[in-house]
Amino acid sequence: MLREQPISRKKQSFLLGMLIIILIITGFLIYKFFILEKGAGFPFLEKVPIFKESREEIISGEFVPLSELVKKLFENEKFRVLKPHGQLPVEVEKVGRSNPFVPFAKEEIEE
Repeated sequence: MLREQPISRKKQSFLLGMLIIILIITGFLIYKFFILEKGAGFPFLEKVPIFKESREEIISGEFVPLSELVKKLFENEKFRVLKPHGQLPVEVEKVGRSNPFVPFAKEEIEE
């Protein structure tokens, strides 16, 4: 039969210390990013300049049509400096087998 082995006092105090440290760190992060007024939400999003005007308009409660947001995106200087990659139109090349679940035949393997 299996016997339950008692956890040593030293190991218990170590695990309790680790649990307390994890709870303190978690509490700090929750307080900093979600409760604190200045850092509420995700503060790193405030540094994203591409939609700054539209974010302020949304916060102010004004209705901004999606076409206006798309227009601002395409007129933005950061969007204009992007370079196209690849060849257009995309050419479709030959793909694999028509039914990949059919077992291989010996003739197909030898080819």
